[in-house]
Amino acid sequence: QGSLIQSLDFGGTWSRSDHGIQNAFVGALALLPGLNGGTKIVAGIDDGIRVDAGDGQWRTVLGTEDAAFGLLNLAGGAMLAGFERSGLWRSTDYGETWTPSNAGLVSSGVSSFSRRQDAPATVFAASKAGLYRSTDGGATWEAARLPDVPIIRSLAVDPVRGPVLYIGSVGGRVLRSPDAGRTFVPAAEGLPADDIVFLAHAPWDRVFAITAAGGLYATADDGRFWYASRAGCDHRALTLAADTQRNWVLYL
Repeated sequence: QGSLIQSLDFGGTWSRSDHGIQNAFVGALALLPGLNGGTKIVAGIDDGIRVDAGDGQWRTVLGTEDAAFGLLNLAGGAMLAGFERSGLWRSTDYGETWTPSNAGLVSSGVSSFSRRQDAPATVFAASKAGLYRSTDGGATWEAARLPDVPIIRSLAVDPVRGPVLYIGSVGGRVLRSPDAGRTFVPAAEGLPADDIVFLAHAPWDRVFAITAAGGLYATADDGRFWYASRAGCDHRALTLAADTQRNWVLYL
């Protein structure tokens, strides 16, 4: 049984917020401005994508036969969604309709993606074949430089300092690039020797990492040291998203 939980204090404490979706396996989240000043939640689950426009009512907008691993907001209402077997899907209407978007990817088994805030059309994606970059909002893809890791399990771009990129790999490895993926340095002190399956850079100075065992960790010093961040959360962590209008609010 899955759940959706919410933090109102920058990830310090957590409480359940999953009425209407409490039985779904939530593997990905994206947050958009919603109805009446509220927040629209787009959730990738084990059989597609559901949306709550801010009125507390969940509806299915994409049905699939595999589970979602990631959702990403782009510019002008465009979004990307990633699935375990069917690869990437793209929406141009704030998550209401979706079409496949795998042109240029060697493998549709994409594990993670993230975008540059200062260049909204530039998106990075990690697949079983390496690191890929799109300069047209995910419509087409090309191979980027491959960092020295066995496989890329997760990645996140700093939303304020666009060239800064983090990638997560097996065995607790995290690398940080200050130059959009041209060079990388280790940034994993304090993390357990477990696969880093999800990374998220919040709109302030914290980066969050989720391990394969469901552990949630954070760093506030560019990855020099990581610490556990699970107060009030007794579930395995799978994914995390920051509210677009209230940056102290996180969903897990």
